[in-house]
Amino acid sequence: SVWSHPYLWGANTATMEEKMNISTSVVNKADVPRGSLEGKKGKAYAFEPTSIAAFQATNDLLARGVALYRATEPFDGFGAGTIILPGDPALANELVNAYALDLFALRNMPGDVVPMTEQKIAVYGDEGVEHALKTLGFEFVSVGRSDLNAGAIDDYDVFVNYDLRWSRLNAAGQASFSDWFNAGGNYVGLGYRGRPIDFANDAGWTAVDYVYDGGNAILKIDYDPDDTVAVGFQEDGFAFVYRSVWFTDWPEMEVSARIDSGDFLLSGFWENWQTSGAQGMPVVVHDTDEEADVVFIGVDSTFRGHPENSFRLLGNAINSGLD
Repeated sequence: SVWSHPYLWGANTATMEEKMNISTSVVNKADVPRGSLEGKKGKAYAFEPTSIAAFQATNDLLARGVALYRATEPFDGFGAGTIILPGDPALANELVNAYALDLFALRNMPGDVVPMTEQKIAVYGDEGVEHALKTLGFEFVSVGRSDLNAGAIDDYDVFVNYDLRWSRLNAAGQASFSDWFNAGGNYVGLGYRGRPIDFANDAGWTAVDYVYDGGNAILKIDYDPDDTVAVGFQEDGFAFVYRSVWFTDWPEMEVSARIDSGDFLLSGFWENWQTSGAQGMPVVVHDTDEEADVVFIGVDSTFRGHPENSFRLLGNAINSGLD
């Protein structure tokens, strides 16, 4: 197995190649982290979901009834998926001080935005998925097969699927899911053995092909920061894989992240990774079919509740349904 907090928790690190002759002193007390505010007053304030704290702040404000918006297109150097706060300096300072966020004052509200609302989220997943959602500040309900066969999905806006197969639902459950999706339900399929992807394919919502392979490893990942699901990630990033997939055919779906096209295995075990054909292949894709959205996350973004930096892929996937 393999693990690394610096790579999988989003820490910025630097290696001291040579000894440095500097004076040092004991740190007795650490200052509380603070964010920043660029520009004092604006008609709105923008921040990108570059940290777990950004999701916690967003979900806290929505629960308090604060009007927030999400950009559907890149603007002025910000990616699609950027969060827009109305021009309230007090709230902006609260996010800077309480959540250590970096906010930017905007002269005008961007044109391509949608209002954010608290999503009703149903989850068929393991403890890792549930821990990730709790950490991000989302409210959700865990549902079982009997619930879904009884039509429970009708009460939710988003369904997060970790390992449910379409064939495990009875005819009534399948019919309720089809009606839910056709009415605008949003589906997030995680990459566990490809089962959540098969679910959407078998339901007739998508027609993607994938390869289920890999080892227990950390990979170099190329993210698209302008994409609504990869917003907040650096172009050159990382992800953990175990029971993961990559996509070989993804008709009419947009690519949010790919495996690096070079020597992508950073560390860990993956036999014959050089000849796997995974180089440069998509691992996060999404489709918007008018009202209904589908997002597939092929990497193990919530594995046992550990890779905290990639929790944000799940958070972005949920929020992209608002677009």
